[in-house]
Amino acid sequence: MDITQITSDSLRRLLDLTEKKDQIINALAEVENELASAIKAVSAKASEAVKSVAPAKAAKTSIKPAAAKPEKKRRKISPEGRARMAAAAKARWATRRAGKPAKTARKP
Repeated sequence: MDITQITSDSLRRLLDLTEKKDQIINALAEVENELASAIKAVSAKASEAVKSVAPAKAAKTSIKPAAAKPEKKRRKISPEGRARMAAAAKARWATRRAGKPAKTARKP
């Protein structure tokens, strides 16, 4: 389009569109500001809530560090159980040395 062909109507239309664009940009900036202030307000309330709840919880329960967890109790084998296991192992090795397939007696 040549610059000499621009009419006053097209210039008015361009001016109107530019004004609308500016209005939209201003409205968007206002919405962004409102959103930022709402986020700040919510985060401030959340931090206040955490600060007010944390001392109350700490007073009610003792907080233990993760490393201080008690270990699981290890199960111990009785001397009789060890003797049975040793006898079973000796029986397996004896049959293996004899060349027979191992037969293990199971507890009913």
